[in-house]
Amino acid sequence: MEESKKEYGWMQWFIFVILIPLAFTIALIAVILSVAGYDIGGSVMQLAGKSEETKMDVPEKSTGQTNLQKSDAAPNKDLTDEISKQKQEIKAMENDVLLKDKKIASLTKEVEDLKIQIEEAKNSKTAQKDISKLYEEMSAGKAAEILPLLSEKDAKTILSSMKDEQITGILEKMTPENAALYTEMMASFEGGE
Repeated sequence: MEESKKEYGWMQWFIFVILIPLAFTIALIAVILSVAGYDIGGSVMQLAGKSEETKMDVPEKSTGQTNLQKSDAAPNKDLTDEISKQKQEIKAMENDVLLKDKKIASLTKEVEDLKIQIEEAKNSKTAQKDISKLYEEMSAGKAAEILPLLSEKDAKTILSSMKDEQITGILEKMTPENAALYTEMMASFEGGE
């Protein structure tokens, strides 16, 4: 028995030696790239689109690019406009915050000033009460000598805080001119209230 060797033709040789290993290699590379996260489908479509563009006429190619640029420009312009609007709104809000901070600061200062004035008024009333108390404890003759030396306002304040009996005693010890002056002052003071 003779074994017959069959020779392969060039077509069979090409399929088994080149085409099948090449197809296997391409499939293996495609699987590896897709596992790695590379978009093979998009890349193939891009390559197909590029090859199609090269087949197109030059005027059509430029028109296609212009339409593509216009379609890309419209969303970009919209986004740019929206971003600029938002930046303006942010700036306006920041200005509002600054104005309100300044207003808060001025109101806080005003409150502090009012607190100081209230405290001073309390201290002033306390001081007036203390001075009035001194004059109440003082003899009528001494008070009659000192009161004409004070300003009208201070004298009014002291006399208005005293009891009627004490005022009467002080006026009795004053000269008639001073007694008339302080009686008139007290009448205008009580009438003014």
